[in-house]
Amino acid sequence: MWTNYFKSAWRNFTKYRLFNVINITGLSLGIATCLLIAFHIQDELSYEKDFPKHKQIYRVHVRDWAKSSPPMAEELKNYFSEIQSVARIYDLSPRILSYEDFQASETGGVYADSSFLTLFDIQFVHGKPTGSLTVPFTIILTESLVKKYFKGEDAVGKIIKLNNRDEYAVTGVIKDFPPNTHFKINYMISMPTFYKAIPDNWTQSRGWMAVYTYAKVDTEEAFNSVQQKMTGFIRKFYEGFGTDEELQSNSLAWQPLTDIHLKSNLRQELSENSNILYLYIFGSVAFFVLLVACVNFINMNLSLAFRHR
Repeated sequence: MWTNYFKSAWRNFTKYRLFNVINITGLSLGIATCLLIAFHIQDELSYEKDFPKHKQIYRVHVRDWAKSSPPMAEELKNYFSEIQSVARIYDLSPRILSYEDFQASETGGVYADSSFLTLFDIQFVHGKPTGSLTVPFTIILTESLVKKYFKGEDAVGKIIKLNNRDEYAVTGVIKDFPPNTHFKINYMISMPTFYKAIPDNWTQSRGWMAVYTYAKVDTEEAFNSVQQKMTGFIRKFYEGFGTDEELQSNSLAWQPLTDIHLKSNLRQELSENSNILYLYIFGSVAFFVLLVACVNFINMNLSLAFRHR
């Protein structure tokens, strides 16, 4: 029976070859377009989800800025028992990295707290998180950067220069960050180096929006408790800074890590973000393309059927 069906279908296909080729091609292109858009949407929705604790991590920032002040992280940790871990990074402008006779300009450099490594479960190829990024003038490189500069040598313990001036000891090699994250990091310098490079009156300033601050809160109940205590924290943190109205204008926002790529358009974003509105548009386009392709396929087959009645 099935053999007869296939023979009949093949005879029908060869008899109206041009008609069937056009019909099948139209439906195939519609399905392919829909699938490509679906894969793009899936990729956009996957941002930050490679980090095991992504559901528990928030970026803490001031008003419409993506950044916060350097002292805030420690104050948050001390004030809120609900916060399990806090980490900061400070984005660097492009730097010239050099090792022996090779040098190149590199982007993706940051100063980072050592807690950043455990908060985001950074995977080490050489070295280990314990003790890394705790000593001034130490640096951690990504795997791709090590291949570029050290040509397969073990980089741990070697000295690499920044801007042909400052020397940094390599204390670890980590796996490259996944592409579906707002972190575009190629190397991390210890935060104690930041405090040696920047004057105290800047690093202790509560009004200097300089670092990106991330906090981990384990449960929804703990997060709600933090939100209820925020007014008290802001008054304490900005004590003597201004009036109640000015304190209110410095209220902190807690943004879920997974919302940053699609739902954030603040000043000084760490990297260029997308917009969830685009996903709705792409999804609608995919639906209508598939709908038109299906309707066209059905109509053409119906017209052929009525033609031979």
